[in-house]
Order: sequence, then structure tokens, then C-alpha cells
Amino acid sequence: MIKVNLPSSLEEASFYTEDPFTIFEIENLIEDEFYELLVADVKSRQNFDRVFSGKGNKRKFSLGGHNIKDDDESPFGSFVRYFLSQEFFDWFAATHLSKYPSNGTPYYVYNKRSSEFKRLKASNESTAAPLVFYNTEVHYSSMTQGGFIPPHTDSPKKRLSLVFYLPDEPVLEDMEKNLGTVFYRAKAGSNPWERFKSGLLNSRETQRFHDEHEVAHTTTFQRNKCAGFIKNAVSWHAVQPNQYDYDRLAIVINIVEI
Repeated sequence: MIKVNLPSSLEEASFYTEDPFTIFEIENLIEDEFYELLVADVKSRQNFDRVFSGKGNKRKFSLGGHNIKDDDESPFGSFVRYFLSQEFFDWFAATHLSKYPSNGTPYYVYNKRSSEFKRLKASNESTAAPLVFYNTEVHYSSMTQGGFIPPHTDSPKKRLSLVFYLPDEPVLEDMEKNLGTVFYRAKAGSNPWERFKSGLLNSRETQRFHDEHEVAHTTTFQRNKCAGFIKNAVSWHAVQPNQYDYDRLAIVINIVEI
């Protein structure tokens, strides 16, 4: 059984700041022995269901309640199953949901493609006390030399985003910084770009963005470390171009309002 080390509040995380928005880090997320198995498993996988061609070339493969049955009891499958659990959703609800406006009672949906959910959602639309539905999806990502992730604030429906770093061995200090996640604030004299809905910026937008923003914090790419933030209209983040002959592996856990 996988054991996950989650703080009871975000303020109790290994690192926490509200400048320029809520950013936190969790060290030693899982036990060392399981971490080694997980890294070896993810490194061995080369099946991807999406490539961000033209916008950094990150590759990813996703698992959720709709397709987790296709994965055996592998370390990655076991890891994903924990983050698809009601236990993890309850942690998310306790630590994140107060940060977002809500018009109903939160309800966790394991499989958003199931006929049961479709019936429930249809009946919910006419009720006076509506449910607000949430779904979790987990993906592993690969970003080889030259790859990057442009600045963005994430999908407007996203309510949680955790990035779990998977270096197979300790890396040099400059690699830890350059392969981590960069968070931004507006430069002095500039107004922050406010976009609650922002996908990956194109190259021209990225140049304009960097003219008006600076690095506020970088979460370092270290073994068994997880980084997260509370999404808002200025929660800009990115990953710098990978300068190394090294595959930046990570697992991303997302909870989305559906």
C-alpha cells in the first residue's frame, strides 16, 4: 500500500508562500523504496497520448477513472490509484476548495465518462441544491533536451495542480533550478497579465510576457519533491528550455471541476 505524505494544511508544507500567489512544496512525498520503483517504471514507458508540438514538445500520457483498468498493478498504476481515491479528494477539499467560489456541494466523480455520472449530471441541472462535480486525472510527462513549457495560468476549470519530480539520481544544482517550475510576478512598474483562462503562450506572446514579468520563485527539480499552487488569474508558471541531455520526468496530478 502506497503511503503519501500530505500536510494537513498548505501552510504546514515544506515550503509555503502567498507572494505573488499561493505556492507550496512537499518534500519526501512517498517512501524512498516506492519512489525508486516508481521512477524505474515511468522511465521504461514510452507510450504518450499527447505531444505539445510547437509549444515546447512536452509529451504526456494520462490515466483517470475511465482508463485506469488498462494499467496493471504497476508502481505508476498504484500511485495513480491513490490520487484517484476519495481520501485524496477529501484532502483537496479541505486544503483547496475554500480558495474557490462554489455554488453547491462538492461531489467527487471517479469516472467522468460513466453512464452513471451522465445521468447524475443531467438530473443535477434542475435541482435547487446542486452538486459541483470534480474529477481527477494523472499524467506522466517527458521533456527531453530542448523541450520546455511556455508561461500559462492553466485551464479555467482546474482546481488543483501538483507536479511530482522524478529525477533518477541527484542532479547538479544548476539542473535542479533549470528543470524546476518557474513562477512569475509582474515587474516593478508593470501590471500583471490577468488571465484566469490561459493556455500555453506562443513565442510572440512569451516574449511580451517576459518583458513585463520576472521570476518570483522556482521550485527545484529534486527527488521525491512535489510542487503545487492555487490557480488564479495571475498564477503564471512555466518550465525553462531543457539544456541537458537528460529526460525531465514528472507526474502531474490535476483535479478539474466538470
